[in-house]
Amino acid sequence: TTTTTITTISDFEKLFIDFELHNQNTDVNICCNYFESLIKKLYTNAELWCEYVTFEWNQKNYENCRRILKRACNSIIDLSKFSQFWLNFERINGNLEQFRQASTRITKRYQQLIQLEIDQSNNNNNNNNN
Repeated sequence: TTTTTITTISDFEKLFIDFELHNQNTDVNICCNYFESLIKKLYTNAELWCEYVTFEWNQKNYENCRRILKRACNSIIDLSKFSQFWLNFERINGNLEQFRQASTRITKRYQQLIQLEIDQSNNNNNNNNN
């Protein structure tokens, strides 16, 4: 059997997210459940994680934002925009220690991803030699 991994947000999902981000009467629990269900499918999608954090940020749920950011950092593979987003969040809403913690976590994740790439490259080389 072949499995297909979905990595992008559909137009409908984008519309829903955009609507909820700007709706004053948003049911926070419904939105959080929706984001969580999308993340189960799209856990490596940095854009989705950032939208989720933005939603919580608009609700002024800063500690929830940090929990989501930490989860996202463990899932996202392309950290370029995400790392800027997180550090900007901490620059605006955090203190120096929270900024340092975010920076340290991002650096460690980059190191993990580099090591993963090296390991995969070594495995490919070993398989080609056999």
